[in-house]
Amino acid sequence: ADVTVSASFVASAAEFTVTFAANGGSISGDASQLIVSGEDCTAVTVVPDANYSFTQWNDANTDNPRTVTNVISNQALTATCVIDTYSVDFTAGTGGSITGTASQTIDHGSDATQVTGTAALYYEFTSWGGDYVGATNPLTITNVTADMAIAATFTSTVLDHTASTLVSSATSVNADE
Repeated sequence: ADVTVSASFVASAAEFTVTFAANGGSISGDASQLIVSGEDCTAVTVVPDANYSFTQWNDANTDNPRTVTNVISNQALTATCVIDTYSVDFTAGTGGSITGTASQTIDHGSDATQVTGTAALYYEFTSWGGDYVGATNPLTITNVTADMAIAATFTSTVLDHTASTLVSSATSVNADE
């Protein structure tokens, strides 16, 4: 007997995996997605850890949130988050200078390197002002969590001899009368 066999075939679309990860943070959304060829994945968002900031994905894309469109291959995407940094700037007023690194970039929570307010001839270091107030010299700012501007103040050690001389001269003249 003759047998007739028929078969129907449906072409299945290729599927690809798109995975998302983050260094210095986490992923909000589906971090591993199985996508039909040519379709788009659902959006994911990089959530940086505390005191970190998102910079870019390993493919140099800076979108956040991120959607990969027209997926045609497996992809592993990793976001980079970097620790926040701050500027700590030391300046010197009249009569002195800063010894050490006057302008520093410091990671969140780290310490600045030590600086010294160095007085010029006929001056003395008085204090620090601005975002740090005190007279500790040399100075190390610890646990930096914001931009800071700190100024060293110096005081002249030269007396105004003109006024002293006039007072002495007047006293001498009066004593002779």
